[in-house]
Amino acid sequence: MDRDRFGVYVWKIGAKGCFKWVYTWEWKPTVPPNWHPAFIYTVPAPDGPLPTTGWEAVREGIDDVRYIQMLSKLIEKAKKSGKPEAARAAADAEKELNGILDNVKVRWEEREAYIHGTPSATYDANRRKVADSIIKLQGLLSGRHSR
Repeated sequence: MDRDRFGVYVWKIGAKGCFKWVYTWEWKPTVPPNWHPAFIYTVPAPDGPLPTTGWEAVREGIDDVRYIQMLSKLIEKAKKSGKPEAARAAADAEKELNGILDNVKVRWEEREAYIHGTPSATYDANRRKVADSIIKLQGLLSGRHSR
């Protein structure tokens, strides 16, 4: 949920940012076994807070946005480059990115089923697609990639 909320969801709705209003809070012990019920994002420790899976998901979401932002800038640059191959690759990348974003549910009524029905591997695979497009466009724009 946090990777989506701080990642593709932020990008799709055009938000300028997203923030956590709390690092930890008390939660009733209805969470999985071996999980301390009071710590959701960080766990207090003598040397400073320790991140949890939830906190790392926030960081992954932020990284997802960074990848999407980089790809979006490269798409625009490639479209204006005057290089036909780069422009074609930009159109392909834009189609791929739009396909990813089209699957992101924004309406409140659809969000829960979408979030709980989207495995982590899907976010990883989507980031890989975005990264591959970035690499291809960077190569074409720099002249180091000929296909």
